[in-house]
Amino acid sequence: MYGRFLADCKVINPAVRVGGLTATPFRLDKGMICRPDAIMNHVCHETGVKELIRDGWLCRLKCKAGEASADLSGVHRRGGEFVPDEMAAAFDQEKLVAIACAELLTLAEGRKGILVFCSSVEHGRHVQAALGDGAGFVCGETPLAKRDRLIEGFKRGDIRIMVNCQVLTTGFDATHIDCIALLRATLSPGLYYQMVGRGLRTHPNKSDCLILDYGGNVRRHGPIDALRIKEKAGAGGAAPVKECPGCHCLIHAAYSVCPECGTVFENEKKPAHGVRSDGAPILSGEVTETEFEVRDIRYREHHKRDNPDAPPTMRVDYHVGWERWQSEWVCFEHDGFARRKAEQWWAARSALPCPETVKEAVLLCEKNMAAVPSKITVREVSGEHFARIIKAEIVERFEPGESWENPVLAPVQETIPW
Repeated sequence: MYGRFLADCKVINPAVRVGGLTATPFRLDKGMICRPDAIMNHVCHETGVKELIRDGWLCRLKCKAGEASADLSGVHRRGGEFVPDEMAAAFDQEKLVAIACAELLTLAEGRKGILVFCSSVEHGRHVQAALGDGAGFVCGETPLAKRDRLIEGFKRGDIRIMVNCQVLTTGFDATHIDCIALLRATLSPGLYYQMVGRGLRTHPNKSDCLILDYGGNVRRHGPIDALRIKEKAGAGGAAPVKECPGCHCLIHAAYSVCPECGTVFENEKKPAHGVRSDGAPILSGEVTETEFEVRDIRYREHHKRDNPDAPPTMRVDYHVGWERWQSEWVCFEHDGFARRKAEQWWAARSALPCPETVKEAVLLCEKNMAAVPSKITVREVSGEHFARIIKAEIVERFEPGESWENPVLAPVQETIPW
């Protein structure tokens, strides 16, 4: 409907522009909503979860580790998700249910609104029974009138714990929820985000929301403010590729360890017993800054493999340790902010005019007409795939002097921040 309406708008005004606002720029069944062939084509501005928490618009989240955890080593995958019956069997074990529910009640002591996600209807009923008379339960089989009555009781606070199976995810809003228990696993980063997101609403009577993860979801998908959403793969028979749960790259199905990020696949691990429920940080942001001495440097022209029409960049590789190189990319042939950053990068290293092309920049650098930093500072942030250079210590900047054969080096007494 929207597509037809906008197509007619473009007939009247070919220059029509469309803007949209959303809290979640992805859908569980289709992946990212911004695509070249979609109504929305790219994200022009984004305010992250962590910023919204910092500014008080969303509630703080925290994780707490426990002693119970399901063993998913024997659970297979189908269509980009765990096989439901096998996942339910892994979680719906009498001993595990008893231990996890007792632990949940202990860890969530004092919490006023506890929402529990289960792996199947039967599992949900067993969890409700283990949690006691104060827990409610809703699922797809629950009559609508009874479901509405239970949900209203949960929102009013008459029911402290609400157990559910595939009902209270997308669109459910109970602002007083201050504890989320994930007694299920998912390979979908979107579903993971939606479940945890039920606790992000602010409420006058809560200071934070506790996340108890019994399915390894936080470690599988990473912090919720740093999700990497991939387009959903097409349905069909067994494919010769699989998705890495660590970096979400599609790789050959024969790999037991991801060649991109080193993740060991769940079904390749030996069964784990007595492991703790996950205490991985639910939010990214743990920052590590390390200063390295520069031992060597290399320059080369770089072209994007997936976008050969994009302007080239100059890749700079700094040798900073045993078999460790840190890279940065300088965009001499780009426009706007990227070009201005390239000009700043060059001005810190050379008094010559900033090159217009990457080939010229590489040639000048290889002829020692740009100073090499003595040290660089590298910042690594949990939840981000790549580290980046934030400072470069320049001792001497290249000056051409009167003769190109005898250049004069002028001292620069500063550290250049990026």
